[in-house]
Amino acid sequence: MSNLLKKRKIKIQHSLSSLIATWFYIGALPSAQGTIASLSTYPIYLFCVRSSLSAKELSLSFALIALVLFIIGIRCTKKYMRTHMVGDHCSIVIDEVVGQLVAFSVANDFFYKLSIKIFQNYKIITPETGAFLIGFALFRYFDIQKPFIIRWFDKNVKGSLGVMVDDVVAGLAAGGFAYIVYKIMGFGSSFF
Repeated sequence: MSNLLKKRKIKIQHSLSSLIATWFYIGALPSAQGTIASLSTYPIYLFCVRSSLSAKELSLSFALIALVLFIIGIRCTKKYMRTHMVGDHCSIVIDEVVGQLVAFSVANDFFYKLSIKIFQNYKIITPETGAFLIGFALFRYFDIQKPFIIRWFDKNVKGSLGVMVDDVVAGLAAGGFAYIVYKIMGFGSSFF
């Protein structure tokens, strides 16, 4: 879909599906909707980090929330697209929320360890906040740039599933990239 069609102005009708597809109407903002939607996961991130007892429990928390929002997101996005007669419109940002949570579910431990290494001289940035910022930056990079495999999903998977799935793949790519950087920087001898 062309960028002009993705960005054409629409009047968002108020409904539960619009509320979810636009992630509490963040999608109605005039610009940077996806970035702001990704940033809006910070309260969810903090809640999960502070209420989880282990790294595995934390990953599972992110994965479960992402899965629930993915399923709900597909349904609400489908209805939103039909109601507003749009395709993958920039106002649909539930996919960014899900993709961001997927990135945290697969790599938060790596984001955390990278955060300690990268931000060790910046006392104002806690390891948790640093991990969020690293995960956020990597996810947004892969979501915006859409390297080959992500671009393939974006172009070839249609409908509401297509809207959602390329962001899930971008989240997986962000996590995979963090793992590679983690290994290259020499943290620990093994992951398993």
